[in-house]
Amino acid sequence: MTSTNITAKIGRKQISTAAIPSPTPATQRMIEGMLAQEKSIASMSTQWVQATLMAIQGTMLALQETMSKNHTESRPDRETMKTELKNEIGEMKMEIKNLDGKIGQI
Repeated sequence: MTSTNITAKIGRKQISTAAIPSPTPATQRMIEGMLAQEKSIASMSTQWVQATLMAIQGTMLALQETMSKNHTESRPDRETMKTELKNEIGEMKMEIKNLDGKIGQI
């Protein structure tokens, strides 16, 4: 393994740093192999995330279609309930008026 001395000059003082070893060709190949493996793993991870997101998007679209269909199909039921509630409210108002009239007579 070879080393290279690095000297830094600060102001008037000269400071010598520790020797930084140069990697051997075998070590360099090992480092490059590890970097290539990391890139491959990162690429696979990205592909997995993309596939998962696509699956989620498909599920959300299906859910949206189902909700839209249910909303459309339930419209007549909602209209019926709305009419029934209006009738009930009208009847309750009449009963309140009748009770107010009876209270006024007492």
